[in-house]
Amino acid sequence: MNTLRVGLAEFPPLVSGDYGHFRGFEVDLWETVAGELGFQFEYRKYPFQKLIPMLAEGKLDVAMAGITINEDRERIIDFSHPTMDSGLVIAVDRDRNRLRLSETVRAVVGSGYRTVSLTLLAVLSFIFALGNLLWLAERGVGTFSEGYFPGVFEASWLVFSSVTTVTFGDFYPNTWLGRAVVFVSVVGGVGILATLVARFTAFLATRKVWREIAGISDLSGRKVAAVSGSTSEQALTRLGTDVTGTETVGEALMLLERREVEAVVADAPVLAHHLKDSRGGRVETVGDVFDGQKYGIALQQGSPLRENVNRTLLRLIESGRYGALYRQWFGQDPSMEI
Repeated sequence: MNTLRVGLAEFPPLVSGDYGHFRGFEVDLWETVAGELGFQFEYRKYPFQKLIPMLAEGKLDVAMAGITINEDRERIIDFSHPTMDSGLVIAVDRDRNRLRLSETVRAVVGSGYRTVSLTLLAVLSFIFALGNLLWLAERGVGTFSEGYFPGVFEASWLVFSSVTTVTFGDFYPNTWLGRAVVFVSVVGGVGILATLVARFTAFLATRKVWREIAGISDLSGRKVAAVSGSTSEQALTRLGTDVTGTETVGEALMLLERREVEAVVADAPVLAHHLKDSRGGRVETVGDVFDGQKYGIALQQGSPLRENVNRTLLRLIESGRYGALYRQWFGQDPSMEI
């Protein structure tokens, strides 16, 4: 048999390193399979997105890098039996993924002053206008000072108290017309305060001051990084996110740390490996694993290698050697069922 061309892409802890010193769970698994079958092979390293096209074009015989088995890929290449269970998870910046008072103040002062100022001006104008009506309605009955100043301010204070606390403060209207004005202030005040809160909330939301991402439903419309050509990128495209493609998960996490993206989506074991190094404690995963998937050894369509590779994988699983290799890399028993 000719020397097999085995394509790899950086995908720790499944594949990492460079020529002469590749390592990882899938590297060890393939070398065990190849040793059992007497295969001669040579490694060739490429960006992840090139592996499947090169297999389909006959430029590679085998490829590995956490390649998910799915229908679209099965149309143009073949896979071995599954070699590992996985799924997608979301990583975020721990500090940025919280509502922060300093960011809120900066957003309001920096670009929201006009929105907030106009709304507050409308509220104050409402209070002052009703204050004037109330002062006129209560003139001559001793409720407020007779002079316009400070009488109108006393009336406006009663209106303000009614709007904000539904109480009369230090004054109480004595005429039916005055009470009607106060009633209008209470009812109208509730609507105005609700509008104020809604406009302020809308301002914060449109500026993304509230940045919390708690799960997959929060990703729509966000700027998220993923490895180009991966199932992570495909899932994000379906969700309507603004996807930034990278060559490796490590590059995606660097974009997150530089705050050029709001989240990273990647395969669960790969993110777990990267975060094990803590990355300064700034990055954390959120939400549940989604889009469950299985990895396999990718082969050319109709590859004569497939049957022997599958039989060897089953033998390794049944003998316990697969489980021992899995525990060596991940520190736990495999959950995969074949």
